[in-house]
Amino acid sequence: PRVAVSIADDSAGNRRVQIEGRAEIVEGPTTEGQWVPIGHRMASNYLGEDGPKYLIPTLNRPRYLIRIRPEKLRSWQGGEWHPRYR
Repeated sequence: PRVAVSIADDSAGNRRVQIEGRAEIVEGPTTEGQWVPIGHRMASNYLGEDGPKYLIPTLNRPRYLIRIRPEKLRSWQGGEWHPRYR
């Protein structure tokens, strides 16, 4: 399937990026597998040392691991739309 991801960082000058590409389901739904260490890293990254405390009680919830293969990438800075879309 085709996917699009938009990311906005409102700090540091309103950086923006838009990625378009294709998604591949790597695994899932599963409560084990490759996503578990990725989930631990993400929880620690976003929640700090308390990240695993959030993740551990939810490990019994089935999840998917999805890889996005980028085909187009646009980045810009500022609060406005990318010039292409104005």
